[in-house]
Amino acid sequence: MNAESQAITLEITSKIAYLAVLFRAEFPRVEADLQPWLTDAYTQDQLDPHSIDLSFFFPSAVQSWDVAACCYRCISLRY
Repeated sequence: MNAESQAITLEITSKIAYLAVLFRAEFPRVEADLQPWLTDAYTQDQLDPHSIDLSFFFPSAVQSWDVAACCYRCISLRY
């Protein structure tokens, strides 16, 4: 389940934010995505309601507008 929708208490919200801050401290260019899953009905039916999912995108060093040259690396975490 998307981390953003699971952040219902201050404690859980703090833990999610802290994890994102830890990643940013180690990898300054990383982009945290708190909504890695689509919100359509099919995708929502496949999700575990007890998980907290977020992903981190690592942009490549290539600075180009060419879509083929812009590669992203992604790590998805499930708590």
